[in-house]
Amino acid sequence: MPFLATYCLAFGLQFTIYEKTMDFFKAYYDAENFKKRELPINTFAGFLGGVIGAGMTNAFECVTVAKQTNPDCNMTELIKKERFGLLTKGLMARV
Repeated sequence: MPFLATYCLAFGLQFTIYEKTMDFFKAYYDAENFKKRELPINTFAGFLGGVIGAGMTNAFECVTVAKQTNPDCNMTELIKKERFGLLTKGLMARV
């Protein structure tokens, strides 16, 4: 369950941000200018979506890894023990 929640949230956020960013740039540039800048815009939108999606779901990833490495791990106890550390633990590596 933790992996499913992490996966769905992270990729849902990533693709939503990607699509909204692409929509913004398509509205900002006319069709000809957008076509000239499509690759860097695509790269930027993908990077932005990935960073925000990973950052916002980092706590779920920490719980997922803890549960995968120790199946007997009690998630409630882990959350009580780590508290806000779950938000930052491994964040830079994930982002």
